[in-house]
Amino acid sequence: MEKILRVYDLGNPEAEPMIMEGSPKPIRNAVWHQDSPNVIITASHDDNALRLWDVRTLKEVKSVPTQAPTTSLEVQTGGGILTTAEGNAVKFWSLDTMQLVKEFTLSFPTESASLFAQKNCFVAG
Repeated sequence: MEKILRVYDLGNPEAEPMIMEGSPKPIRNAVWHQDSPNVIITASHDDNALRLWDVRTLKEVKSVPTQAPTTSLEVQTGGGILTTAEGNAVKFWSLDTMQLVKEFTLSFPTESASLFAQKNCFVAG
């Protein structure tokens, strides 16, 4: 609820975390950008945006508008795809460009989604 993103060093658990401030809303989800290890993607409770943060500068570097608050983030390992759940939609984003690749509108609100690229399917709940 503090609107702060903290990055902890597992190799040095006694060290203070890196702190990134400036999120307009409390952060609900955070994932590492698979193709850019210095970038973290976040989504907030009441914010219609995905936010990208750079751990080198400790600042937000990009905001990507969404139609509803994002309740789930998942990065496809090796696939370059970010899967999000947002309102009644499951969306797939290119990690390279943060552009929408594909969207599925469901008949129910979604809280989470996960892509299984090898089987060319996803689950949502």
